[in-house]
This record gives sequence, C-alpha cells and structure tokens, in this order.
Amino acid sequence: MIEIIWLKKVTGIRDPIALVGMPGIASVGKLAIEVLIRSLDAEPIVQVLSDDFPPHVMIDEEGMMKIPECQIYLHRNPSLKQDILLVSGDFQPSTSQGIYEFSDRIAETFKKLNVTRVAATGAYVPGEYPESPKVFVSSTSSEFQEFFTKLDYVVPMSDGVINGANGVIPAWAKLKYGIEGVCLLAETVPLLRLDPRASKLIIEVLNNRFNINADVSELEQKIEEMKGIFAQVKYHLLQQRERQEPRDETESASYIG
Repeated sequence: MIEIIWLKKVTGIRDPIALVGMPGIASVGKLAIEVLIRSLDAEPIVQVLSDDFPPHVMIDEEGMMKIPECQIYLHRNPSLKQDILLVSGDFQPSTSQGIYEFSDRIAETFKKLNVTRVAATGAYVPGEYPESPKVFVSSTSSEFQEFFTKLDYVVPMSDGVINGANGVIPAWAKLKYGIEGVCLLAETVPLLRLDPRASKLIIEVLNNRFNINADVSELEQKIEEMKGIFAQVKYHLLQQRERQEPRDETESASYIG
C-alpha cells in the first residue's frame, strides 16, 4: 500500500524537472538530493508512506518518533522558466513489488505535476578505488543521454544493471507516463557509509546541466573531514586486491543506485 499525502496545494509550476535520490550505497544519491533541498530552501509538498518501508520507528534527539517516509519538495526557480521537484526518503521499499508500486506512484505524481524529465541519482561501484571519480549515465533516450555526456567526466554505461528505486523510477516514468528519464551514478566504494565526494560530483553535473547553482560548501567540508577515511579505504582496497585472484573481465558488472 502506498499513501500519497498532499501537504499543500500547488499551482503554476513551470516546466518542472524532477531530481530523485533514494538511499543506496554510500548514500550518494540521497546525500546529493538532501544537500540540494537545503541549498535551494525547497519546501515539502507531498508525503509518501508505504507499508513496504522497513517496520522501523525512527527516534530523534528529543525522543520523538517518526514513521519512515519519502517526501517530494518544490523549489521555484525565479531565475529560470523551470521549477525543480526533489525526491528523497528514509528508506527504499523492501521488496520487488514494493519498489515497482512505489516507483509507479512517484512517476504518477510527476505526471500530475507536468514533469517532462526526471533525473535519478546514485552510486556506481567500479573495480578499484576511483582516484578521479566519474559519473556514469544511462537514459531512456539517446538525446537525453548526450545532454549529459557533453561533460568530459560523464560517460555512458554500456552493460550491467541498476538495482532499486533510483534505477526503476526513471525507466518506469518513461514506460508508463512518457516522461524522459536518466540515471546518474557517481563512482564510490561500498566500504563508505557516506561519500560526499561522489555526492558533490552529482550536484556539479546537475548544476551544470540545469543551471541550478546549488551551494556545495557543505559537502566540501565533509570531504575535508573525511580525508583520513578515504586514505584508509584506498589502502584497504589495495591490500584486498593484492590478495585476490585476477577478476574475470568478461563478467558483467552490477550497478546499485
């Protein structure tokens, strides 16, 4: 069961784009969208509840309880003729059925708000530690994909799968509602609980392609604070690689958003 709760009536939204970042590896997409929400001072307009979210109650610092949820935020961009919807949540649904139902209701809501393009964000897991991370892109049309690959650090995906809502939402939105979709995955490593470096790269792509001009200083501070952690992870992966047998290069990679 998915429940869509409109927190306020919205009218006059101008040619909106939708940006999605649900929880995933190293919280790459979720962190990127949360920073965008704060930087753009976006306001929540829709609350999404699902009985397929994990059966947890989250407790804040003051002991208050909160049911897991997803929210859709709106940023009205006065400098452009385009507004922005931003989507993130506490968890992804737990089952395949839950992911598809959730993706359908999110895409249906986009359609009601006249969204024509949706960009989902997440993590790409490479075979080794990424010294200069790239963003891998997969889209529902070659034109939309080329819109992003004009940047030299954005490269098209050529194989594999994208697991979870960050992959399903843009593909489902195109299939069922005719909304063009793209998935942007920044390179990271699964050992990291949080990867502000990858999240910053995602925002830089979105800033460039959609003229958003979001502030990334919050992420730059986190990157500085985590320099030691990045070095430890790199060393651990190098040691691990030396102990392992050579990887079969013909094996298909798996990408988890």
